[in-house]
Amino acid sequence: MRTSITFLLAAMTLYGGLNAQQLADGRPLDHEIRSGEDLAQASSVRTEVVNERFAICPWHANALRRDVYRMNDGTFQVRVISASGTLRHQGTYLDEALAVPHGEASYYHPSGQLESSGRYVNGIKAGVWERGSWDGERLAERVYTGLAWDDLEIFVGVAVRARTLGDRE
Repeated sequence: MRTSITFLLAAMTLYGGLNAQQLADGRPLDHEIRSGEDLAQASSVRTEVVNERFAICPWHANALRRDVYRMNDGTFQVRVISASGTLRHQGTYLDEALAVPHGEASYYHPSGQLESSGRYVNGIKAGVWERGSWDGERLAERVYTGLAWDDLEIFVGVAVRARTLGDRE
């Protein structure tokens, strides 16, 4: 446990987030957002160390910082930033565990160029998503139906919905 705390302290200090004194004082990672910031609708923020797949991890040289803002409407605005200050991800989630993206989302290559940008609806990609390469070249757009996999199979005709006892002929 002590090793995990040491990694967390080192990461927070490296990224200019919370400093070791704040953590040593026993203050939680959640703290109030100052008024006048661009996320003025947020009631609190937590900072985490994540890997390239945005999963929480111990601090390491290539670790990223994830700031999670709890918004007054109950959603969670997320920004993932590299050690060099490059924005890697920005989006909104419906849940505190950040498992259900909802709304506009953008992902960026380590170079800072747009990787993809589009909209989620209750955790499912929907509409047109713009894409880009590592060096900034624009790639073909992708269009998503916004349907869950089972509903998509039915939509394109490769599956049918099974009847239930409540169905009438």
